Amino acid sequence: MAQDLADWRKNTLAPALGKRLETAFPEFGFRRGSGGWWTATKLPAGVTIKKGDITASGFGFKGWSVSQSGFTSWADYLEDKGHAFPENLKELARLAGVDHPFLEMTSEQKEEMGRKETQRKLLRDFMALAKTHLLGSKGESAVSYLVGRGFKVEDLDRLELGLCPAVQEVEKVLTSKGHGVEPLRRLLSDSRWVGRLVGSIRDPWGEVANLWARDLSGKAEQGDKYLYLSNEAALTRKGELAPFGLGEALQRGGRENLILVEGVLDAVHLQARGVGNVAALGGDGGQLTPEILERLARHKVKAASLLLDNDSGGQEGLKKAMVNLGRAQHEGTPTPELWVVDPAGLAPQKDPDAFLKAHDEDPAKLLELVERRTSANLFRAHSLLAGITPESPEAARKLATSKVVEFANSLRGRRAELDREDLFRLVSSATGYTFEALALEAEHLEKVRVSRQEAQTLKSLLSQAQGDHSEGGGTRKVAQELRRGLEKLHTIEEPPPLFSVDRLTMETEKTPDGRPSGWTSLDKPESQGGLGLRFNPGELSLFGARTGHGKTSAMVGLLFNWAVSGESLGLDEKLLFYSSEEQEARIFHRLMALLTWRETDGNEARALRSNEVRDFLRQGAHKRAGNPTGDLLRQAQARLRSWEDRLQVIYRPSWTVEAIVAHAKAVADRETVGAVLVDYLQRIPCPEGGKFDRRDQEVSAVARGLKVLAVDLSAPVVTGAQINRANADTVGQGSKKRMEEHLADLRKLRPELHHLREGGAEQEVDLALGLLNMRADWGGDTPPDEVTPFEVGLMKSRYGAVGQWKPLAFVGKLHLLRDPKDGELKG
Repeated sequence: MAQDLADWRKNTLAPALGKRLETAFPEFGFRRGSGGWWTATKLPAGVTIKKGDITASGFGFKGWSVSQSGFTSWADYLEDKGHAFPENLKELARLAGVDHPFLEMTSEQKEEMGRKETQRKLLRDFMALAKTHLLGSKGESAVSYLVGRGFKVEDLDRLELGLCPAVQEVEKVLTSKGHGVEPLRRLLSDSRWVGRLVGSIRDPWGEVANLWARDLSGKAEQGDKYLYLSNEAALTRKGELAPFGLGEALQRGGRENLILVEGVLDAVHLQARGVGNVAALGGDGGQLTPEILERLARHKVKAASLLLDNDSGGQEGLKKAMVNLGRAQHEGTPTPELWVVDPAGLAPQKDPDAFLKAHDEDPAKLLELVERRTSANLFRAHSLLAGITPESPEAARKLATSKVVEFANSLRGRRAELDREDLFRLVSSATGYTFEALALEAEHLEKVRVSRQEAQTLKSLLSQAQGDHSEGGGTRKVAQELRRGLEKLHTIEEPPPLFSVDRLTMETEKTPDGRPSGWTSLDKPESQGGLGLRFNPGELSLFGARTGHGKTSAMVGLLFNWAVSGESLGLDEKLLFYSSEEQEARIFHRLMALLTWRETDGNEARALRSNEVRDFLRQGAHKRAGNPTGDLLRQAQARLRSWEDRLQVIYRPSWTVEAIVAHAKAVADRETVGAVLVDYLQRIPCPEGGKFDRRDQEVSAVARGLKVLAVDLSAPVVTGAQINRANADTVGQGSKKRMEEHLADLRKLRPELHHLREGGAEQEVDLALGLLNMRADWGGDTPPDEVTPFEVGLMKSRYGAVGQWKPLAFVGKLHLLRDPKDGELKG
């Protein structure tokens, strides 16, 4: 609940109060301006407000500057008016018009929150005492130190700075304010604090959560220049508050470009001089850990610039920061875009506030220096190439090149592609190698890295499988676990590219046209009465139909049309047909039947049915010369034999979608795969090891696997899908009319996308075509050789208007779909 209360103050109270200041605190006469709240009313003694000082933001609510205590929150203001904790928070809730969660807390939670509020008050009272000490006679040397660093005396009245008095004085003053001895002893348990410059560290809600103390003697040991409260005395640990001053910086432009300096006092000074978007690491660059980078990204910091000291410590810190950035990128940790200001740019000064003082306290000079920053990735590459020129020894040039190229391959995140190009140009300039050679080297090194990683993973998987088997694990179960592990070896070798208009335009120009179906009535443009049908690379298409409506005929017909067009165009590609419905021989007989129709120039009376092809082949008719049927079979065989390298029919009804994908990719590794056809969706077993509560989830998983295959192969993938039979009734049962007189009723039985049996696939497909075989739904008599009206419609399309249906002709005895002849289909 303690954390819930903090969240309430940040996410509920602060925004609500920030909208009602004029009514919540009428005594100030607040007005809203473009830069925040402001007032022209005469304020209480010691209170000063500048336009924009009072703001509401995602990081809490800032109060106002008070000359004697540095900062006063609204809760403190109400406490000064007699509302002690928790009544002050309740009163703020009332003023903001929001509910207060404090009443829902248990007594233990209330006690814990009360303890924290008491500790906050102790820290605030200590800082007020320290400020009095700094501005009094005992603080003269400390003030001189600050002035020497560039602070102005008039700054000190409004900054959260103080000088730690002797322990006895602290105890005397603060006990008189009601603070207990034990909390005071915890506060000053480190005697090194006495005589040091001290300041507040605030949490994102503007509350004092920790304190810092800086040595002024110059005698502190390495790493002890800054001290922080112990965990027992602080409300929040130092590491959880870094970078220090972040909340203030984010309110003043830090999200667009946060400047990170080393020392807390540096940040205080720069903010006093008007550089508001600055925060402190509280140490050298090594403090910029992956955790801190992630924290900045969480606070939506887009870019951060490192402005470290111009000394050996600053240079070493930069190296540490670069290593930490590399770790974060390797681990996929979200980070802001990181930039580096070369410390040498501060010369001859050592740190940012000395630089500012040397340039007459002009913040524009410092901001000009920051503008000359270099991306962290390019800065690191410069360090890897230090001293390398085209005249350097070959071994040195190649070693440095490999280091930078490996580093370039590791880049992730925003602008990674642009940084890679900059790195390659830098290496090319430093070594003399061409840009093209460096790109090939990068590709080679990345393949080597992935290969090593996969080999290590494979070794681990095999070791695990061997161990599981020796411990009594069932062979089948161990094999399944091993297979699932092997599937995870498929890693993304290259990071996804950034959005680029030029790159996408080029890719679009190079993208091959989608494949027409081969049926003119469907392929011709919509303006000419067709569907403009195309099966595009990388897309999943679906033929949806009820049982007996020609799914397999459409799939085999599409395979046949693409084989014929591929032959005429001289395409060197393989067409894969995965059948879970009919055996390979049945698909072979269908193709042979279609070829006999083609070899007779479309003479359907002479063409052979698929079962006739089977029977004649059994009888050896294809071996008997001079027999018209044998001649026709041999012609079809010769034609189909010439397609052997371009077709493959796979009948494996037990194959899961993973097996189909693995096989198709294996084929694609050897030759170009032009298209993949899968007959049909609901017959493919669900992925092994998947946990699905419903059948539609299984079907969706299968469709998703086929969609990924289409993208990976950059080829169209087409599958059939079953439509529920319950969505149709037989038309014309017992009717003496001809079918053509019932076409309007038959068209009412057109399938729709939501009729898909068991559903799930409609979300994954790019193109869904419905099939309506009029004969399948006709209950009346039909001559066996009659050509049947057949319709294909758009149920889903990313390119055309759904709901359009176009006619084909279905020659049932041949399982042949073709374009209708003029006047052939009536009605």
